[in-house]
Amino acid sequence: MRVLHVVADGDPGWAATAALAVIDATPAARGVRHALVTETGSPLAAAARARGIPTATRAFQRRRRFGGVRPRLVETVWEMAPDVVHAHGIQAAYAVLPAAHWLGLPIVLAMPAVAPPRGSWLARLARRIERGQAVRGAAVLLFGTRAALAEARQTALVREGRRALVAPPPIDLALLPERRTVEPVLLLQGRIHADFPAARVVAAMQGAPDTTSLCVLAEGPGADQLREALCDAGLSDRVDWQGPLARHEALARLARAAAVIDPRMGSGVPIGLIEAAAVGVPVIAPARTALVEALGIEGISEAAPDSAWSDRVREVLAGRHGVPRAAVRDWIAQAHAAEQHLRAWEMAVATTHAGLPAASGLRLRGPAGRAA
Repeated sequence: MRVLHVVADGDPGWAATAALAVIDATPAARGVRHALVTETGSPLAAAARARGIPTATRAFQRRRRFGGVRPRLVETVWEMAPDVVHAHGIQAAYAVLPAAHWLGLPIVLAMPAVAPPRGSWLARLARRIERGQAVRGAAVLLFGTRAALAEARQTALVREGRRALVAPPPIDLALLPERRTVEPVLLLQGRIHADFPAARVVAAMQGAPDTTSLCVLAEGPGADQLREALCDAGLSDRVDWQGPLARHEALARLARAAAVIDPRMGSGVPIGLIEAAAVGVPVIAPARTALVEALGIEGISEAAPDSAWSDRVREVLAGRHGVPRAAVRDWIAQAHAAEQHLRAWEMAVATTHAGLPAASGLRLRGPAGRAA
């Protein structure tokens, strides 16, 4: 089975990390082969090519969302000849649905953001996906947690009769290092988006002793804003800007950190935070659904003031918050994430092409409706 992953935003973040996790976890599972379409020049594209994954890039990030990229996506999907299309996130789903629908391909939509902020462009895209004719051909939708799927059913994103599974991104416990020497470092990783809550990072650093530094393994459009906020607070000499590192280097840094902070609310499954907890590193983050449901980690309330971040850092560094390392590892081992993704792909193929073996080569329909 050839799975084509489409990730509109290829920078480090939920979708890109999830795509790599799935690719790494299922390279040989029942003959699964992977291909990728993502943003031009993204770290995800480079990482996929390093793994020998066939990769195509398209300029998704435009002022007018995906208007010019859609016709080229039809050609790209046609040329890469997948058995099933796997779209990660609302942006990717909105961009690729017409191509998959036109070519008669089964599609799996991974929906990390069930309820984007009302009035946001993501919310508008989600409504267009639901109203569009193309989505009716989608066989399976994937969600990271049971709570996310329940919310999607309540808001009619997943209507009665539509197939949906809970499938968190896979995490390989064998890759996680053992935690040894703990250094006085707070670690910040992930994407620094344009409206990144820099004040929370400043508050967290102000709650730490003067000997504690901040290691930033992140980049993004909000990086300059974060730098400015830390400089204005007189904290710039305590910040180590590393940017995104190779996975083994990032995990080695993670294992030595006193705590990991992530001020973004988010709505997906935060792989980096779950890995941190599995290594035994305290996690300081908002009360995201996946952290509370899957791991039992109590986060900071979304409505809490910035000063709450200072208080939580003091408590964590004083050892008042235990890390449920064993429980987290048990959850990862029992999630069967890779198997759930594979099941979703096979279900999509079997549903859309009834009677065809799940792993067979499929005959695709071209733009004129003729068989390839």
